[in-house]
Amino acid sequence: MVKDHTKTSQPQDAAEEGTPKGVIGKIGPQRVQHNPQLMDMVINTSPAVLFRWIAAEDWPVDYVSENVIQFGYSPGELLSGKVTFGAIVHPDDFQRISHEAKELTEKGIGRFVQEYRIITKDGGVRWLDHHVVVGRDGDGNIAHYQGVVLDITDRKIAEKNRTSELTKAKEQAEASSIAKSNFLSHMSHELRTPLNAILGFSRLMERDPNLTEKQAENLGLIHQSGEHLLKLINGVLDMSKIDAGLESLDIHTIDLPQFVQGVAVMFKSRATSRGLTFSLDLMPDLPRFVQCDERKLQQILINLMDNSIKFTDTGSIDIKVWSLALPPSQQNDGQPKSNACVDLFFRIRDTGKGIAPELVESIFDPFFKGDTDGAAGTGTGLGLAISRNYVRLMGGDISAAGRQGPGVTFTFNIKVERATNAQVPHTNPTNRVVGIQPNKKRHRILVVDDNETSRLLLSELLNDVGFEVEEAENGQKAVEYFFDWHPHLVFMDIRMPVMDGLTALKIIKTTDTGKKTPVIALTAHAFEEERRRITAPGFDAFIRKPFVEEELFETIAGHLELAFIFQEPNQPPSQPEDKAPEFPIEALAELPAPLLEDLKQKTLELDMEKINACIDDIQAINSSLGESLKTLSKRFRFNDILKLIERAIGFKR
Repeated sequence: MVKDHTKTSQPQDAAEEGTPKGVIGKIGPQRVQHNPQLMDMVINTSPAVLFRWIAAEDWPVDYVSENVIQFGYSPGELLSGKVTFGAIVHPDDFQRISHEAKELTEKGIGRFVQEYRIITKDGGVRWLDHHVVVGRDGDGNIAHYQGVVLDITDRKIAEKNRTSELTKAKEQAEASSIAKSNFLSHMSHELRTPLNAILGFSRLMERDPNLTEKQAENLGLIHQSGEHLLKLINGVLDMSKIDAGLESLDIHTIDLPQFVQGVAVMFKSRATSRGLTFSLDLMPDLPRFVQCDERKLQQILINLMDNSIKFTDTGSIDIKVWSLALPPSQQNDGQPKSNACVDLFFRIRDTGKGIAPELVESIFDPFFKGDTDGAAGTGTGLGLAISRNYVRLMGGDISAAGRQGPGVTFTFNIKVERATNAQVPHTNPTNRVVGIQPNKKRHRILVVDDNETSRLLLSELLNDVGFEVEEAENGQKAVEYFFDWHPHLVFMDIRMPVMDGLTALKIIKTTDTGKKTPVIALTAHAFEEERRRITAPGFDAFIRKPFVEEELFETIAGHLELAFIFQEPNQPPSQPEDKAPEFPIEALAELPAPLLEDLKQKTLELDMEKINACIDDIQAINSSLGESLKTLSKRFRFNDILKLIERAIGFKR
């Protein structure tokens, strides 16, 4: 029973005299009356247990309410000293709460809350929430602790379940993100590898001086269609990267006015051919060299200009670009930079179909195309969605203002930094490379790729320029060639059977020769984070497929310290030094007619695999003839092969 030692004062006024005995009276400055039996009942039937224990070792109890029985212990066990408060606290928690209580009381804190576990009499474990009050003696020393404990086990179990569910959800999300990243990486590789062949071979075949006008036109169409397909694939991959949270900025220095003019000129001829007026207005205060993500800015401008031309039948398209210097408070989280931060603004305005006000926000949704008639039904519907994500990634925003004709205005801004003199790039000639400036040695380059078409493309290109080239189809072969042939530079694919490129690189770079030999990653992996992962182990550079010739030769020149011979502007490519080998037409004419016709058909189809299969059949019949045809095939002299077949057919007649 709880003993109440409080002395109640006698009633002072009539109102208090009328209050029944044992009932709390009027609340006021006077003391209220209590019913000890009622207070005991409230305390002992409450879910909260009252404790008081002496500040001595193991914390013996000198007061506890009767409802401690909910933990299996009787008040008598605790008050008799048979069971101390310290003994029922979970051993993994006792040291912690003892240390906490000591620290808090030494700081003069008289009230605090602790959560810990106790062991019930039947061996169970319960969680308690304990509100503690520190009691001191007349000298100010700690005499005891007292307070209220409440069983919070159910809450703790619920929290644990929630934590477990959140952890599981997080793990599932991370697994899903990894799976999506792996899928995108794989799809990027699978899609871009054949595109590398389409674009590369079409460009390589344009070097052939024997091309007819019609063949050159057809090659141009092939290349143009390949470029369009690449843009569509990049759009889908970019949107997928954004959704997966994989997109990041790749900062480079650009000549801003030249860059914008370069993008605009791509669309000016299209606009003029449609009878549209096209104008570009670059404000005088525009900085020349800035640091930004060139590819993403280019993609934004292309998307917006392409839309303007697509949806404008009459009138004009005008682009305006201006800048505002940002105050230090807005420069990268308020941290001033050595380079002045600039806000670039772009406005693309047309007099086209316009946008209904209710659709202005929807146009930035993925796959939204608006009308499906005419030009609006083309494309993926991802251009504006990607543009908005890119703009926001670069610290700005984009908006559209339109009505039901005429026209629409897109405005966006991005944050860039002015480039320092050291960051300004030195421009190199952009004409086609046709040879190597004379030097003392013939450079050897090893091309490593499991895709035969990709190897042939790069090997032929490098051979044409004047390099000595060897090929390897996997990392293991690459290592063997490296130590036997000693190349001056290696182009290494990443994903290959038997041994991948990363493993081969590690082996090569363990040697003194390998450390001095540049190894360039050449891969169809499209993501920037993959670029960082790939180059981290020791690659000297990274080139993405489909590669650009200028980038390829610039990388070679930088690592081998050589200079190239460039094709003069508006001049036809130089004639190759090696002529087509002389063929015994009689021997070619003696081949079975179906085999000759099959070779002709496969050559017309430009199917490398089937062409080589036909030549293998010919080689089985006439070894030297087969070798000569293989030489032509490897050099992509398909016109020569066709001419020889025609001569052989004519000879038969």
